[in-house]
Amino acid sequence: GKSYPAQLGIVRILIRNGEYREALFLIEKLYSLYSQHIEVCYLFVDILIGSNELERALLLVTDSLSVNPDDMTMTLKYADILQKRGQNAQAIRMLKVIESVAGSSKDSVRIRGSILVNEKNYSQAAVLLKDAVYNYPDDSGLRALYGSILLITGDEGEGRLYLEDSLEANPDSLGSLVLLTEEAISAGDWIRATDLVEKLLAKDDSDIYLRYAVKIYQNLGDSSKVFALSTRIIEEGQPLYSDYTVYIDLLLREGNVKASLEMTDRWLKASSSPVERSHFYYLKSLAQTDTGEKLDSLRQSLFENLQNLDAIMAIADAYYDLGEKRKSYRYLKQAFIMDPDDNQIRRSEERRVGKECRSRWSPYH
Repeated sequence: GKSYPAQLGIVRILIRNGEYREALFLIEKLYSLYSQHIEVCYLFVDILIGSNELERALLLVTDSLSVNPDDMTMTLKYADILQKRGQNAQAIRMLKVIESVAGSSKDSVRIRGSILVNEKNYSQAAVLLKDAVYNYPDDSGLRALYGSILLITGDEGEGRLYLEDSLEANPDSLGSLVLLTEEAISAGDWIRATDLVEKLLAKDDSDIYLRYAVKIYQNLGDSSKVFALSTRIIEEGQPLYSDYTVYIDLLLREGNVKASLEMTDRWLKASSSPVERSHFYYLKSLAQTDTGEKLDSLRQSLFENLQNLDAIMAIADAYYDLGEKRKSYRYLKQAFIMDPDDNQIRRSEERRVGKECRSRWSPYH
C-alpha cells in the first residue's frame, strides 16, 4: 500500500474536491491505524463535517479536546460544528476565545460569515467576506461562500463570477459546481444548467443532483433524458414521492399502461401518507380503461383524501361517460364548492349539464 504521508495527501485532495464519500472510506482505515496522530484526527473531523455527519464529528472533537483542551485548531472545528447545528450564540462565544488567543484566520472568518448567513444577515456577511476574499485571495472556499451570498442578495452576475473563479481555481470543487448549477436553475438558464449538471453528475451522481438534472431536462422538453434519469433514481437510489410522480406521468404520456399500474402499486405499498396515496390512486385511474375499475380507484383516492379535486373531477367525468349525468353533476357541484374560481370546473359545468338540470342544480343560478 501507499505510505502514510501519501495516503494523507490523497485524503486532503479528496476533501478539497468535496469527494467526502471516498475520503471517509480512506480516513476510517487510517484512523484505525494512526488514531494518536492529531493530523489524522483533524482530517477525520473535516470529512465528517463535510459529509454532514455532525454527531460523529462532535464526538471526535470533544474526545480530542478532553485530552488537549488548548488545541485551537480542534476548538475552531468545534465552532464550525456548532454553527452548522444552528447553535450560533455558542459558536460566536467560542470564536471570540479562539481569536483572542490565536488571532483571526480564514477559517474563523468563514465560520463568522456562515453564522451571519444562518441569521440571514446577508449584508454584514457580504462585507465580512469581501474583505476575506481580498485578504485570502487563494482560498476558493471563501470565494465560493462570498459568491453564494451575492446570489442570495440579488447580485447574480458578480456572484456567478466569484463562483466561476472559485471553480477555475479548483476545477474539482463540488461545492462551487453545486452552487453554479442551482443558480443556473433559478435563473432558468437551462442550456448553461445542462453543461453544469453533467459535470456535477460526473463527480457525484447522488439522487439530489439527479433530481436537478430531471428538472433541467423537463424544462428543455427532453422526455427521454428525464425518463432515463428518473429510472436511475427509482431503480438505484432512494426514490421519493416526486420521483414516482414524474416517472408515472411520462409512462402515461407514452401510453405504457402496464408499467404505469406497476409503478403506482409500488408506491402505494411504500407510502403511508394519505395525500400521497390519494394522488397515486388518482394516477392509477388514469391508466385504467375499464370505467368500473377507474371509479374504484377514484373512490379509493377520495377515501384517502376528500380534498383531492383531481379525483372529484375525474369521478364527474366517469359518471358523465356512463350517462349518469345527475351523479356527474353532484361531483361537479362538490368541486365548485371547493374551488369556485376554477375555470375548468366552470367550463365542465357549462358543457355537460343540460339547461333543465342546470336550472335546478347549478351554483351559478
